[in-house]
Amino acid sequence: MTARRIELASGVASLFLGVAGWAWAVFGPTYVAAGSYSTGRNTAPVTVTQPGSLAEVQDLASGPILFLLAILACVFAVSVGAYLHGRRRISAGLPILVMATLFLVGSVVLSVFTVGPFIAPAASLAVVAAIAGWLVPAPTPHL
Repeated sequence: MTARRIELASGVASLFLGVAGWAWAVFGPTYVAAGSYSTGRNTAPVTVTQPGSLAEVQDLASGPILFLLAILACVFAVSVGAYLHGRRRISAGLPILVMATLFLVGSVVLSVFTVGPFIAPAASLAVVAAIAGWLVPAPTPHL
């Protein structure tokens, strides 16, 4: 019983931390935008820096936005898998949980220098939920 509770709690906590980390990574002031301009021919150029979000600073064309949405989908899939397996006792939830966890950990590794650190707490909790899900004994069929 304890493994199911750990699986469910870690999966749900992973959802909240993942969505919060994702939102902060995309919309929070995590980057610095710099620009310079000149006020005339005989003056030195002026450089201005301003904090900005990933959505403001980077061009989120089809590639980056698909990657970011895939991370968000993995965060949701972890919580759905943990809920189905840990609470509803549906065995199909465990493969969902494990695959989403693997993709989430892989995306953290691939984006370790950009949005990965913001998603890492959710990935850690997803690993805890997946391990707890593996420790839950398989349901016995009723004859």
